[in-house]
Amino acid sequence: MEADQFSEAMEKFFRAMRRARTRWSGDLEAGGLTAAQHILLVPLLDGQERSVRQLAEGAAVSSPTATRMLDALERDGTIVRRPSQTDRRCVLVALTDAGREALKAGRTAARARRRAIYDRLEPSERADAERILRRLAVLTDETP
Repeated sequence: MEADQFSEAMEKFFRAMRRARTRWSGDLEAGGLTAAQHILLVPLLDGQERSVRQLAEGAAVSSPTATRMLDALERDGTIVRRPSQTDRRCVLVALTDAGREALKAGRTAARARRRAIYDRLEPSERADAERILRRLAVLTDETP
């Protein structure tokens, strides 16, 4: 049955990604950040401040977890926090120059790994792979 084969292929892919995540964790750490910190901070690369809640939601962690992560990142000089001028309950977060460089270093290393996979695809597979990955991301986010 095709649905069973698809399910098996998805499981195989997810297992491979979990194994790869362990092997490649050093890529993101090239900038001194863990994978979880990287995911939390990526939205800040556009130079805009974000609230702790926005960062937590984007990283799919609770606000208290994000706050603990940000405590360590602030101590390390990766981010700065300041109270919002419009909402006293809100704390805004921004990258420092050092934080921006750390995040960029990790992203560069991770992109190199993804590029290595891309290069191993047949030219005829590349567009299909991109289209399918984008579609799967949307469907995965939409599926309860």
